[in-house]
Amino acid sequence: MLETKAIYRNGELSSKEIIESAKAILNPVKIQYIELVDPDTLKDVEKVNGKTVMAIAAFAGITRLIDNTVLGEDDL
Repeated sequence: MLETKAIYRNGELSSKEIIESAKAILNPVKIQYIELVDPDTLKDVEKVNGKTVMAIAAFAGITRLIDNTVLGEDDL
């Protein structure tokens, strides 16, 4: 999600704020989950601190969409 990467690059580090922005961008699809996790442990993170995976699953109608992107990848 390029928009979410832009939010991160503009200085937002809070997982909660990044997830809320992603939800707004994805509206009106039905979101199953949006998680920001450590790429090694897959544990949730509260703040983006280096390489962090954003994983998303959502439904557009009956079609389940799955996507992920790495935040912080270009900045290490």
